[in-house]
Amino acid sequence: MASMSFFHPFRDRKKAKKQQELTLQDKQPDKKDPEKSSADPAVKQRSISTNVAYDLSKSTGKKVKPVAQDSRDQSATTLANLESVTATRESIESDIKSIYSRLHEVQNSLKDNLNRESGLIQDQIAYSDSKRRMVDRKSEHIRNSIDDVKSKLAELDLKKLDAQVAQLRERKQITEDDQHNNEVRITSIQQQIAESKKQRGALQQDIRNLEADKNDLFVQLKSEDKVEVFLEKAEPVRNQIKALTKQQDQKAADIEKMVDREKQLQETTEKVTEQNKTLQDRLNDIETTIEQIGHRRNKWQADIGEYEASLKDLNSQLVATTQSSEALEKQRGEWDKRLKVVQQKLLQFTNANVSTSNIDLGHGSYYFYTPDVPQITQENQDVIRGYEQFFKQRHITPILLTTAYNEEGQRQLSELKRKGKIDNQVTMINLYDDLQGRLTTRIPKKIAFTPDPTWRKEEAKHANQIQYFNVNDEVVRVVVYRPNRPQIWMINYFETGQLMKRDVFDHDGYLSVTQTFDILDHNQIKEERFYKDDGSVRLVKHYDTFAGDLIDIQVMDDQELLFNVFHSEVDFEANWIRQKISEQDQSRLMINVSYPGFAQLAGSGSASYSLIPILDSMNQDKLKDALDRANLVQTVATDDEKKAQQFQDWFGQRYSIWIIKKADYDPNNFHMVLPNVTGGKQASTPGG
Repeated sequence: MASMSFFHPFRDRKKAKKQQELTLQDKQPDKKDPEKSSADPAVKQRSISTNVAYDLSKSTGKKVKPVAQDSRDQSATTLANLESVTATRESIESDIKSIYSRLHEVQNSLKDNLNRESGLIQDQIAYSDSKRRMVDRKSEHIRNSIDDVKSKLAELDLKKLDAQVAQLRERKQITEDDQHNNEVRITSIQQQIAESKKQRGALQQDIRNLEADKNDLFVQLKSEDKVEVFLEKAEPVRNQIKALTKQQDQKAADIEKMVDREKQLQETTEKVTEQNKTLQDRLNDIETTIEQIGHRRNKWQADIGEYEASLKDLNSQLVATTQSSEALEKQRGEWDKRLKVVQQKLLQFTNANVSTSNIDLGHGSYYFYTPDVPQITQENQDVIRGYEQFFKQRHITPILLTTAYNEEGQRQLSELKRKGKIDNQVTMINLYDDLQGRLTTRIPKKIAFTPDPTWRKEEAKHANQIQYFNVNDEVVRVVVYRPNRPQIWMINYFETGQLMKRDVFDHDGYLSVTQTFDILDHNQIKEERFYKDDGSVRLVKHYDTFAGDLIDIQVMDDQELLFNVFHSEVDFEANWIRQKISEQDQSRLMINVSYPGFAQLAGSGSASYSLIPILDSMNQDKLKDALDRANLVQTVATDDEKKAQQFQDWFGQRYSIWIIKKADYDPNNFHMVLPNVTGGKQASTPGG
């Protein structure tokens, strides 16, 4: 690597010229020495002519023959001239070598400075692009949100609700009138029945009176002893009795009719009473519906106020983001101009070679990035074997860096070691384990969960879930247990049947994450809090509940004070990776060139580490976009010579290339050193 020291080229050129003049003076006779200056005038003359010849040759570039004073001194003069010229030539050559050495040093320093400048500019461009993309995404989300709010406002038609209530009140009035008429009719019928019963009683009394009259006639007739008197009275009495009997029969028929009439009236009363019950049920339904519509109207009224305030705020945000996007676009144009100038100057510095053997790995730790705990598959096992042999021959065991949230990661790695699929010396550092201070060995805790005694317990459809319901039969808690283990994994909190919060516990029973859900859209996570073992907050993630995208990641210090803020997962991960590999000097990180944060890691200006990108796909445009900004990259790695040659055809001699060939997979003799080197999509965090 080029030296990082600096010197002033103009000052050193003056110093070299002065040294050259001193050298020439040392080769000339000393003018102040009287013995040398006056003893032999011929020598003095020859020295002067020689110096003049040298000076002319320097100034004109042509050889000038010195003037000989005497044929006797010709040989001595030539020899003296030769020695002087030779000494001068050797001094000049020495000066040239010194100048070239210093020029090379200056060029290397210039290259380093250009690379740093290029990296810093690219960092600014990447940051500007990332910020503008975020701003543009936010603008798009705001526009969509405005459309959604307008659509929801259009759906909240209060006049429609008022019209429904008016119709229901009209129906209620009609129903009440019908009910009142039926009650009047029932009263009238009941009066008719009472009057009929009264009349029927009178008729029955008349019948009894007529029967008494008939009995009296019979008694009178029987009391006559004389036959002639009896016969004289018998016929009139018989006629009277017959007339009375006829009256009795008539009254009895009237009574029977009245009974039938009373039955009809009673049946009518029962029908009208049943009809009134139906009308009352209808009234109750109408009143319930009116009450429900009233509640809905109140909620709609509140929602309309919130939506209108939100709409106003969204319009203001849209104006701000549009202005910000325009400013970022203008700023990026300026950075592009500066970057083009620097990259043109860097084109002259290309010096590298391709090698498949005798690779010097240098000193320092080797890190290897993989999103999560490696999975050995049929597709990647031969590549992994090749990397294993490559590092094993050089007695190096890389440290794995992972960034996916996986509190089971260390246990999964231990299981792979136990099965002999990963070398026991391999260690892994996970972003969340590191920031949350999760130790590999710690005392497990029992999760305390005590349900309210009034809650009803019920096993859910899933065997590892238990639901709790309150007295209103509303779900209030859902406790999720780990598969095949009686240990709580998650506790979901509900209010009025809606999911509001979720606590996630790690394998040892420590609270790891709390997810808070949006109050309106209960399927969207609003906030995630990540805790340390002592219960203090280490990370806070905020999400846009309209679009579901990340807003920011806040990192807290040990006092839970805000320490840093990131606006994307990539920025967050790249910053952590940079910190980890910078903890030791001359560290090297092997990472897939397709990793989204590669440009940020590779273009970090001056740093104590270097990157070795692994070439997966050979897409020239993508590689050029990634590597043209990578001032911390001097070497790339691939598993195929054809890829290496193609890469060199595209990029010339700018980078060294390591060819780490694939190896045949032997399942009976395999200890993996590296994970899936082909990269892959990151695993998501809870809710994310």
